[in-house]
Amino acid sequence: MSKEVKAAIITTIGGIIVAIITVILGPVITKAPTTVAPTPTSGPIPVVTSVVPTATSAPITPTQSPYGATATQTMNAFCTDLYGGYYQSAYNLFSPQFQARETEQTFASNYYKALCGNTKGFTQSQNGGEQTGLSILYPNGVSFNCTYYLSEQDGGWAIDDSVCQRVS
Repeated sequence: MSKEVKAAIITTIGGIIVAIITVILGPVITKAPTTVAPTPTSGPIPVVTSVVPTATSAPITPTQSPYGATATQTMNAFCTDLYGGYYQSAYNLFSPQFQARETEQTFASNYYKALCGNTKGFTQSQNGGEQTGLSILYPNGVSFNCTYYLSEQDGGWAIDDSVCQRVS
């Protein structure tokens, strides 16, 4: 295959990729200025250099809570993160006080490949927050019944504590 044919194929594929991105992202993509007009056999491929927010983009504020808006959302996120192996994200749902008692590395080691089992629903805890029972299951058959305590912090619900008892 000649160099010209290879260049034409690469240029065509690049154009198709840019067209797909443009269709998906619409007017939020800006292209780098080109100094040479592209031709079917040569020329630079447009490169995404910036993303311009549109009127429909929701601004992210520095005060946005890292926690779920409800205790249920926080626990759903926790279980989803465990299932996906996103231990840092799951750990970030812990309150600063809870994080002070266990490092992220220890948490990741303790919860490696753990999955959430049945939840027992939410009830009000003694400290005015909420609590829920949750089974934590491991691939080797070991399981724990845990109670997670949550409280309102920084505009959301953080996991403040947990008490777990090994079942099997």
